[in-house]
Amino acid sequence: MKTIMDNYILNSKHIKLIKIDSKINLFFHSETMQIYPIYDKELLNILELFEKQGEIGVLKYYSKENINSVKRTISEKLISAPKSILYVSNKNQPPEYNTVVLPIAADCNLYCPYCFAQTDRRFHFGNYTNKDIVRTLEFVVKENKSHNKNFFCIVFFGGEPLLNMDVIKFTIEYMKSHYPEINVFYSITTNGTILNDDIIQLYRDNNIAVLVSIDGPDNEYNLRCYKNGRKSLSKVISNIEKLKKNGIRTELRATIVNTNPYICETFNFLETFKLPFFVSFSYPSENKLHNLSDYNEDILLSIRKQFGLLLEYYLNKFKNKENIYNKRLFDYLDILRYRTGMGVACGAGRSYFTITANGDIFTCPHFMNDLQYCIGNIETELSENKEYTSVNITDILECKDCWAKFHCAGNCLAQKISTGKSNDTALIPEICELEKITFEFYIKLFYYAKKHIPEYFKNSS
Repeated sequence: MKTIMDNYILNSKHIKLIKIDSKINLFFHSETMQIYPIYDKELLNILELFEKQGEIGVLKYYSKENINSVKRTISEKLISAPKSILYVSNKNQPPEYNTVVLPIAADCNLYCPYCFAQTDRRFHFGNYTNKDIVRTLEFVVKENKSHNKNFFCIVFFGGEPLLNMDVIKFTIEYMKSHYPEINVFYSITTNGTILNDDIIQLYRDNNIAVLVSIDGPDNEYNLRCYKNGRKSLSKVISNIEKLKKNGIRTELRATIVNTNPYICETFNFLETFKLPFFVSFSYPSENKLHNLSDYNEDILLSIRKQFGLLLEYYLNKFKNKENIYNKRLFDYLDILRYRTGMGVACGAGRSYFTITANGDIFTCPHFMNDLQYCIGNIETELSENKEYTSVNITDILECKDCWAKFHCAGNCLAQKISTGKSNDTALIPEICELEKITFEFYIKLFYYAKKHIPEYFKNSS
């Protein structure tokens, strides 16, 4: 944990002006995560020039004394506020297997064209057997004991993990019978098409957290189909209702492809389930058989306009005091409220690993289809190569002056590798712009939330 306190001097590259309406603009300072409304037109004019052209641009219209006065006033305001917090990783800390992704099944009953796990419409890893599970669990237990830890998380993944249900059961029973003293948290990522009483009982008995992939309402951009082309949506909706009825801890995840014009409708659809959910845009991966993750200027403009509609949607929910289930919204309310900067994008290669059935170790499930990304095997030592490990945002020079850097922390390691970048570089410009659009949207929602649901900021801890 590091305190951000090294740059209260106003720098044009560290500010972002965000228009709320004709009267109000928000001033956002990237280094301290502070947000202030700007009402004064002359101050706004100076800051707009400063943001776009730097001090040289402002000097064309204002005196040096004017500029210094503005910089001094804002810097004093930034310094007077409580310090912001930046969470980073310890570069020298040895890897810890806090979360282990197990791709249990190398098969799926759906074909989703953007799926990163199928690089050429097939999986390049094998199904887990009971014997494979024993080897992997013994390795993970040994690693965690070496760090004096008696807990870790197992994520059942695929393909569709429920196609290998017997191995999931065996995994849980093995840990109970051989290591009852270890606390294991279980999670499963499923397409939601497979559910019966036996599975529900397994979820309930072992407090398994269920993440269901569902991409939105029934339209031409819902691409989650069975291999025969039939849509899976009605079955998934039915099974989600069964999970709710049985009190299973369930969250939803949606993927929005680049040209989907129904962003607001998708969020509204997910809100109706009254379950926590989050939404991600389709992103570059090792699956090169589609263009659903390609973003250009026109597509980004369309997304920005749709976010404007989505802003109105949530503003109305604020005003009407309606329940909201969008997890990211409340994550951002707290991030911006407490000014908690994200210093590293994820724990890939540090505390988060994927282990395939043959014991190969990857820092991220996005890499598990290609052995060139393998960093070792449970029978051998890990490679010292840090190329596939997430790095701190402070070590990514290309992001140094980005106003949104503590929002994405350089973003997804796998996306970078899949687009020919390295872990210590920024994403491709189009994805960076998409991240900025998203962050700007949540900054605006933060402003409106403080105005319309102040009780949240008073009551939540």
